[in-house]
Amino acid sequence: MGGGGSGEERAQALVLRDVAEQGYTVHARITVDAPADEVLARINPTVGVVERVDDDHCVLVTGADSVHTIAAYIGMLGMDFHVTDPPELVAALELMAARYLRALPTHRP
Repeated sequence: MGGGGSGEERAQALVLRDVAEQGYTVHARITVDAPADEVLARINPTVGVVERVDDDHCVLVTGADSVHTIAAYIGMLGMDFHVTDPPELVAALELMAARYLRALPTHRP
């Protein structure tokens, strides 16, 4: 969400950013390997704010009451993504990835 748009649109963007960044216990900035418009089309505006990085990448600023909730929701986005912070979210994603891998019939310990 850039700086353009009407005063009302800018105010709405600020409110959504506030909810995404401060309305939750856990906050995250997640780099998504997709254009901002595609990510925006898949999320509810109350989930977070999408910041354009370039034509093929964006950052989703979001929050939730737990890292496990963010991990589940970002997986449901259906797009490749990268997380480096917070460390607890990285650990939750590692745990979920291992759990999903073990669920596959072809998985071998």
